[in-house]
Amino acid sequence: MLGRVIAERYRLDARAGEGGISVVYRALHILVDRIVALKLLRLDMCHEKHLRAWMLREARAANRVDHDHIIDIHDIGETEEGEVYLVMEYVVGNSILGELAPGPMPLSRSLDILEQVCGAVARAHDLGVVHRDLKSENILLTTHMGRNDFVKILDFGLAHIAMAPRLAPEGAVFGTPYYMAPELVRGEEATPQTDLYALGVLFFEMLTGQLPFRSEDRATLLAMQLTATPPRPRSLMPDLLPAAEDIVLKLLEKDRRSRYHDAHQLHHELRALQGCLPSRTWEIAESHFEPPPAEEQRESISEASPTVLLIDDEVNLVATVRTILKRAGYSFLYAHNGAEGLRMAKERKPDMILCDVMMPPPNGFKVREQLAIDPATRTIPFIFLTARASQTDKLRGLESGADDYIVKPFHRDELLARIKAVLRRVQR
Repeated sequence: MLGRVIAERYRLDARAGEGGISVVYRALHILVDRIVALKLLRLDMCHEKHLRAWMLREARAANRVDHDHIIDIHDIGETEEGEVYLVMEYVVGNSILGELAPGPMPLSRSLDILEQVCGAVARAHDLGVVHRDLKSENILLTTHMGRNDFVKILDFGLAHIAMAPRLAPEGAVFGTPYYMAPELVRGEEATPQTDLYALGVLFFEMLTGQLPFRSEDRATLLAMQLTATPPRPRSLMPDLLPAAEDIVLKLLEKDRRSRYHDAHQLHHELRALQGCLPSRTWEIAESHFEPPPAEEQRESISEASPTVLLIDDEVNLVATVRTILKRAGYSFLYAHNGAEGLRMAKERKPDMILCDVMMPPPNGFKVREQLAIDPATRTIPFIFLTARASQTDKLRGLESGADDYIVKPFHRDELLARIKAVLRRVQR
């Protein structure tokens, strides 16, 4: 796939991300020599009319809002093979999820980020657009005009646009369960207050370093969103200002009528709280988002730290996982395709391998098969880390002898807990 030219002008140079229905590539617009991001609907999904419509809706939603903190959409089209593609501005940055790897953010930083997100969301709501899938991995932080933490909101694919036709059956539940408002769980129509609930989860996560509701079982998690009382942020962070906790809890009210009237009211509250804090000086920080060169990856915390090899060609995911693992005390190795991963596994003999399924050949299933028949690598603990969420794929992965199968998107705590669980099992 890499090196392929889409629509005679977009050359795919590197895979930057992956979701359940699409893959995002870093691409070069060869006619004007500009780097862009190109989202390509998976070929096996192209026959799904509602998914094609979602891609078009994403383009319309982002362009309707036209805000500095929302990713720009440049082009949309269809290849001769019937693949739908979306071309966006390419942003070098790290998601909030990646930035939370070492733990919670200071209040001043959390407020600055949420204030930017809220400004964009308020603009979207004014124009009849509800995002419906705001979460820490959909918000990139980049450097812009001489300051850090400049927000770019991604992925309007699930956006609800006022007066637009419904794209899914009435009552269908779409979104990310960790951030899903109770009314979405019940299958009700999304409203601006639905996005405000997600902002409450995001604010809680930034301030405490964890999510208000956590469970690996989807049904249990959705039930918690419906009825469970969230923990008070100050029970986790005693020094947190009461006013910040009040904002979080108001956003997380189960009854949407008890949340803020609109994003503008929330925006006013955030700015008022910012005014009570010491001013912050913004500096341009050294970029840490690109994966390290292949030959410079022995960045051990100590000689005894476990070494994890990640085999994946998604640039942004590599940066996120690298940050999470290194700040948790692991050494980190990286391979950008299956062939390189097999070579590094045999030469470096890591303590664990994390491996994507869909990547330049051999794919993850083939990598697992070849590792299992080689005496030098067959005992290395192995976890699939992939967006392929079907039960068939999961069973195939586990039946291959993999120790675990983690579906993207994942939370930092979940990834670390499952890595530790596998390492404990193999050490017994």
